[in-house]
Amino acid sequence: MRNLATKVRGHTTGWYERLATLQQGYYYPWESTIADGDGESAYADLVRQHLSPACDVLEVGCGHGVDAVAFAPLCRTLRAFDQVDRYITLARKAATESGIDNATFLCRNSSADRNGGQVTVPALTDSIDVVISRRGPTNWIEDVPRFCRSGAVLIQLNPLAPLTEYAWNPELPEGLRQSPPDADPDAGMLHAVETRLAKVDLCIHSCWTFDVPELLHEPRDLYRLLTFGNTPEEVPSWPEAEQHLTQLFARHAVTGGLELRHRRFLWQAIHSQ
Repeated sequence: MRNLATKVRGHTTGWYERLATLQQGYYYPWESTIADGDGESAYADLVRQHLSPACDVLEVGCGHGVDAVAFAPLCRTLRAFDQVDRYITLARKAATESGIDNATFLCRNSSADRNGGQVTVPALTDSIDVVISRRGPTNWIEDVPRFCRSGAVLIQLNPLAPLTEYAWNPELPEGLRQSPPDADPDAGMLHAVETRLAKVDLCIHSCWTFDVPELLHEPRDLYRLLTFGNTPEEVPSWPEAEQHLTQLFARHAVTGGLELRHRRFLWQAIHSQ
């Protein structure tokens, strides 16, 4: 197999900006079937419970605007931001095509290192009733006391790593092999969120962990998952990996496909001044 370039570390600013050049929007490019009771659906249901024509909403990490377009008709205003300019362009286009006139999209990075050492969210003081974020960053929490109104609801969905290494992972070619998960990824995510909230004297009001099967339909879907966000120089090509992955898929697949765990952490907090 040919020599591969060093991979860019995943889910960094540079990685997201590069991903926007590889595909149109932020989405998972593989086909799969996710069992009922998953965290993504629960997040959307929870958000809808807190939206009303009288509330002003902020979406953190809006990507190419899928949720903003869906939720904007349910609230007074929706302000959304993302650090990737290409996504904001797509989001504005999607809103226009859907006739959305109460949503604003901004290209911003709220992290402290991009704002003179202080986390800064692009929202006016005391202007937001509901904050939503589907798999976005967590740094925005530190600015909540400034931009949120008293009683504001904070809702975020965070991804969770597998609890154990998949049995097929060691059988993958080195260029496709995933790093083993941390010893306790659930505790790590909970600690990260609680630490952010504690900095501004907030705590989790309620939270849920979701862990359901996700079935990849065919070997090419496994390849798309393993190479997500990588350039052709960083990973084996599909022709190079096809035979290996097809055989691996046949050894480990169950009825319906190759099983992964679709894991999410959903939490809610209340800002009370």
